[in-house]
Amino acid sequence: MIAVFIFLAVAAVFICANVLYNLALNPRFDKSRIFRNKGEKADVHPASIFDEGAEAKDVWITSFDGLRLHGLSVRQKKHTDLWAIGVHGYTGDAEEMGFRAGEFYRKGYNVLFPDNRGHGKSQGNYVGMGWHDRLDILKWIDFLTEEEPGCRIILYGVSMGGAAVMMAAGEELPDNVKIIVEDCGYSSVKEEMSHEARYLFRMPYFPLVSAASLICRLRAGYTFGEASSVKQLKRCERPILFIHGGSDTFVPFAMLDQVYAAAPQPKEKLQIEGAGHAESCFVDPKRYWGAVFGFIGRYMD
Repeated sequence: MIAVFIFLAVAAVFICANVLYNLALNPRFDKSRIFRNKGEKADVHPASIFDEGAEAKDVWITSFDGLRLHGLSVRQKKHTDLWAIGVHGYTGDAEEMGFRAGEFYRKGYNVLFPDNRGHGKSQGNYVGMGWHDRLDILKWIDFLTEEEPGCRIILYGVSMGGAAVMMAAGEELPDNVKIIVEDCGYSSVKEEMSHEARYLFRMPYFPLVSAASLICRLRAGYTFGEASSVKQLKRCERPILFIHGGSDTFVPFAMLDQVYAAAPQPKEKLQIEGAGHAESCFVDPKRYWGAVFGFIGRYMD
């Protein structure tokens, strides 16, 4: 009788954990519950790159595991070797990053903004949460360096994209990658999932979220614990700027100090008071973009 009870309890945990996995990481499931009180001000975007007559080109690569991944590329009319690769956040896509791309474009950069796996026009049946996206970023870097071997690249990411560029920072990057800028990325998928479980569903990490991590291993090929920005940043060999809104509750502001402490020098951090998740560039755009391009100017060779 006890054995039957234990079996049923374990089965119930994994059934619920599979629902949790689908809610969080299956791109086909509705994510509206997760975005409750997220805080992004999607209605106050400044001018998009697409509003300025820039001609966007669809570009494609094949991921390490055979997925066809899509991106949008815009070149300057006058040749430059400067490129910004911009990585969007959870459930976003390349096109919605157009206003951020516009800031780089107006500063004279060519821009490449990919659709992450499972997002936009890219293939994929799960959300990479930055972990497998880091390997996709390496493929996009290869794509640019093959086309233009002498290019100089800035990696820029927001939210999940911020985590992705931090995770990519721990990989062996070519000399073409000069600087990394991350905005409101999380310290690890485990800590972010733990936070969201408490914040949205009032549940502890164990047993449901830990069981969802095992399901993620089976269905997506990674666990929440291994997908760590902090661990990757310890191997970072590029200057990196960390940005976070002081009122962020979706990716807790406290994670800024965790990721900042993990990275070796050179590094800087910027806190925008009163900014919620991914709001920093809206709340104080002058200070935000001044810090981004000031940092680039100090460390670009």
